[in-house]
Amino acid sequence: MDRRARDRAALRRRTRRRAYRDGARIHPLSTPAQVQRLRGAAPIKRMSEHERSRMARIGERFAAWGPGASSAGINYTRILEGILDFVLYQQSRPWDHAPGAILLAEMGGVTIRPDGVPYRLADGRTDLLLTAANRACGRSVRAVVW
Repeated sequence: MDRRARDRAALRRRTRRRAYRDGARIHPLSTPAQVQRLRGAAPIKRMSEHERSRMARIGERFAAWGPGASSAGINYTRILEGILDFVLYQQSRPWDHAPGAILLAEMGGVTIRPDGVPYRLADGRTDLLLTAANRACGRSVRAVVW
């Protein structure tokens, strides 16, 4: 391996799982092990009445549940700050989710589809999306919701 390749590999190792906010490192988050202690949100602005009632029934399984912010950027920040453990989205537009998904991944979080496939900008999908503070939280919420 040449020197530049070694340097790039070393840089990747040093910067893995690190995100910063206002110059300070944000540390990975832990979430409660029990589903009933998780705090989540699902923006309902564009949902039909049927979908809203389904979300309300799902929300009864968690410690805290609400519509979240109307901005994905704010919701991602709330996960990074530990205010929320997860957020469910009905739509996933790249301009809403690409930046937050990168930050969340750097913190050990996940952004996944109902089928468990990780969010990928290049796949062109704009359907349902789950963002969670970590893999265990993502698995737990996915089991309840889908």
